[in-house]
Amino acid sequence: MLKSLKKMIKLNLKDKILFTITGLIIVVIPSLIMSLWVRTLPPAGFGTETNPYPWGSQTDFIHIYVTTNPGIAFSFLSNQNVVLVSLIQLIISLAVLVSIFFFANKRIYTFTLSGVVFGGLFNFFDRLIPKVIGGATIKNEVLDYLQFNTGFDAIFNVPDMCVVGGTSLFVVSVIVCVIFDLVNETKINKNKPINFFIDTTQKKCNMSIFQDNKNIYSKSIVTNNNLTDLVIEYIKKVCVKVKIKPEQINNFYLTTGPGSFTGNRIGTIIAKTWVSIGESINFYTIDSNYLQTKGNDISILDAKGSKYYVGIYKNNKLVGKVKILSIDEIELIKNKSKLDVSKDFEGIDIFKQLFFHIKDFKKVDWKKIKPNYIKPAITK
Repeated sequence: MLKSLKKMIKLNLKDKILFTITGLIIVVIPSLIMSLWVRTLPPAGFGTETNPYPWGSQTDFIHIYVTTNPGIAFSFLSNQNVVLVSLIQLIISLAVLVSIFFFANKRIYTFTLSGVVFGGLFNFFDRLIPKVIGGATIKNEVLDYLQFNTGFDAIFNVPDMCVVGGTSLFVVSVIVCVIFDLVNETKINKNKPINFFIDTTQKKCNMSIFQDNKNIYSKSIVTNNNLTDLVIEYIKKVCVKVKIKPEQINNFYLTTGPGSFTGNRIGTIIAKTWVSIGESINFYTIDSNYLQTKGNDISILDAKGSKYYVGIYKNNKLVGKVKILSIDEIELIKNKSKLDVSKDFEGIDIFKQLFFHIKDFKKVDWKKIKPNYIKPAITK
């Protein structure tokens, strides 16, 4: 069950780091500083006779008004049972956290919702800490201290601002992303050949539907050991996304490796599956090292065991053959040739490479599609 949950998580390591750093910098650190500082100030009504505000005045745009709140943001639910209020606050925060991990498919959503999660959790834990205000110990309440001079009497804190601000930015970002996607949506022209690119030889399953060397829809999915079982389903889902039927695909563009043993075999599986649908489908293949090269570089792909599949390219042509070399051997070639190294598609947009090399794909008979293993598969 844990493995199934891990497969469903959308956030990669970079997104998790962004989510955590954003929450710490925007919410936790400022909230801690303000919370500790206002504890040194007198509570509301304990200022001077002419100014009950310990910092700022009522005529200022913003002033400090130290008080506590038994409810959640802006005194909402302040008359309810403390356990109920705490549970609601915790459930909302955790629900948003779960939604980020499993459903956030854009980095902007992760960024904006981090304020909601960290703000809600900060207030939840703040409620658990007793506070000494004006000599009295107050339990089960959140420390509030900010008030704007706008005719809005609510008193709030930094986490409240992060929750409201994060929610507002999230809504705006969703609207902007939806509009952007609609404006930039490229529809399939069913009167032209429909091309499907798929690469499964590396760490991701990369798929693209394109026409006239323009990407219609692309998707990259981190793969696990069940790639063979799922690749046909992946293709069908992409077809559903662009509103075509699988049998409407005219041309398949495939990578044949080198790479993972299972991934290399996918081209053959796809060919056999689609030929059963219709024999008019064309197949085009390219070597994975070749797809990665920018024309003049050393293209290397992980071969496991501290070894790499290495192809040396000059003027977009392979020099010699793809070999399996160690990192030390690659370094010697790099120093001698003065060529840059392209490694495992790091920092390289594979879909841009697709169109850069579109003329380098070779048309093949589906019966002759062979995985490029370079070395025999290792079986346990």
